[in-house]
Amino acid sequence: MGAFGSKSESQIRSVKEEIQEVPVVIYTTDYCNYCTRAKGILGMEGVHFTEKNLNSISQDIPNFSTYHRDLVELSGRVSVPQIFVCGKFLGGYDELENARAKLLHLVEECSKDHGKTKS
Repeated sequence: MGAFGSKSESQIRSVKEEIQEVPVVIYTTDYCNYCTRAKGILGMEGVHFTEKNLNSISQDIPNFSTYHRDLVELSGRVSVPQIFVCGKFLGGYDELENARAKLLHLVEECSKDHGKTKS
């Protein structure tokens, strides 16, 4: 992108900051079937989430490799989706499916105490 579309270093939020801002953050890529399925589960369960598409982010920030490295360090994974609930890594699609029954409870708890709930 040109100068008008780029962001300065001070405008770029770290992954750690992003996952603390809202109860649920899902990192995705284009054409990822499991990402689409995970977003579908969140929607069916009535869970509001913030999506961070790594393809878009890679075009918008000058230090994407550092950003991506930080995400991998937090999750221990390079695959997507990567889902964070209350600032903690939940997992990918399979872990979301397994946590489905308690998902709303987890989100409600972290909304009450700003993410300090232990999972």
